Amino acid sequence: AGYGILDAFELARKYDAKMEGQVATYWLNQGLADMIAEVCLRLEPGRVYGFFAGTPSWSGAGAKYRYFFTAGLRRALECGLEPERAGCFYRAEGRGVTGILCGLGECFRDFASAEFEKDYPGIAVAGELNYRGIQLGYEEIGAAGAREPEEAKPKLDANLPSSAVRYVEHKPEKSFPGPRPGQSPIAEDFQAALDQIFGRSEGDFVEVRSGDLHRLVGGYPGPGHRMPVCCQVMRRNIRPGDVIVSEPPKGAGAGLVIRYRLPR
Repeated sequence: AGYGILDAFELARKYDAKMEGQVATYWLNQGLADMIAEVCLRLEPGRVYGFFAGTPSWSGAGAKYRYFFTAGLRRALECGLEPERAGCFYRAEGRGVTGILCGLGECFRDFASAEFEKDYPGIAVAGELNYRGIQLGYEEIGAAGAREPEEAKPKLDANLPSSAVRYVEHKPEKSFPGPRPGQSPIAEDFQAALDQIFGRSEGDFVEVRSGDLHRLVGGYPGPGHRMPVCCQVMRRNIRPGDVIVSEPPKGAGAGLVIRYRLPR
């Protein structure tokens, strides 16, 4: 709640904050789930496990730790992350903040000591994973929507006249605000830029490249880029008749090109 994301070896100063209320809303607006997705896509871990209290949904008054982890992991999976296994351990039954947090921490310790080879997820699913009177559960996490196999992707119409397609390297208009000063772009920034492209493009189709879209919004190239978020927004805008012309091996990168049918 105080730092967002920390490396396991980073030192954190004491702070008084919980991932709820205004603090959780702040991190929602800052794109914490997108940051988690980007970390996963950069590291490409073979297995991803979370150990969090709370629920995976935003609704309710409880802490949002598990929500951000689940949302971030799902976005990474949608952008091409392919781990052997991914999921989250959580409190299934039992009460007491100390017991819950200690139980999750001890579960992580034991799982790590076993080099993540022992089937702790299976034990939790069977209802037999207990620490300090707290029963832990396990949720397997997958992408929100299954990715289409290569052979199922729509093919380009070979008879489509070239005059019907425009590949666009867009320049920003004064009306497009871009990201806030000193902040990395978020999904709403990419959506606004994409809507602008759709609104001023002519013809039957327009092709948009993720690298060009991110340059339009700002922050790319650079260490703080949000390319996974950019690609996710582009994919979310796909409708029947649109075509993925090309995409990076991992699904998220500057080479994603989508042909969108006009008008939108």
